[in-house]
Amino acid sequence: MNEKRRRDRSDPSSNEPGFDEDNLQNVSDALVQSLGEADCGAEDARIGFLNLMAGSGDSVPEGRVLTRELHRRFLETSGLARVIRSSTIASEDTRRRVRELQRDLRERPLDADINRVVCNAILALNARTVIVISEGVSYSGLGSIPQAREAVVKAWLSADGLKQHIQAARNGEQLPTWAVLVQREVREITG
Repeated sequence: MNEKRRRDRSDPSSNEPGFDEDNLQNVSDALVQSLGEADCGAEDARIGFLNLMAGSGDSVPEGRVLTRELHRRFLETSGLARVIRSSTIASEDTRRRVRELQRDLRERPLDADINRVVCNAILALNARTVIVISEGVSYSGLGSIPQAREAVVKAWLSADGLKQHIQAARNGEQLPTWAVLVQREVREITG
């Protein structure tokens, strides 16, 4: 039964998101890219700039870019995309709705496949502490995998980002996605 479930999850015609062990590396490569080699640009603001610098050989701390595709999968597997699309009443108080979504979704566990991809990206840095950077947010001093993973989820659930999602849904547009950078943190030694 477990083997059949795994096969069904990897079938692109299946409605159930996910991937099996056999194609985990290929899928992971599309969902996480090394800083300097990532497919991101000006629309990714700080991450695009850091990616450009790293790609041109400038000295930039090592990082892993969690792609827009991984964010899209998070939106689908968490149920957030469905919830946002179903709550597009124009008169709804957006700030209140954002707070509700943040509270509800931060309490839910990540999809197992997404959790594995995010944790592997963090582990690949082999760093004492990391920083998580995304549109309008950054979290530093993250010294454990759970802290870094939580910061990634917070970046995906940022207030400004959720407002963008709600507005896009109200306009009948595709929900926006954005890259998140998990980067080795370099602390200045003072003293």
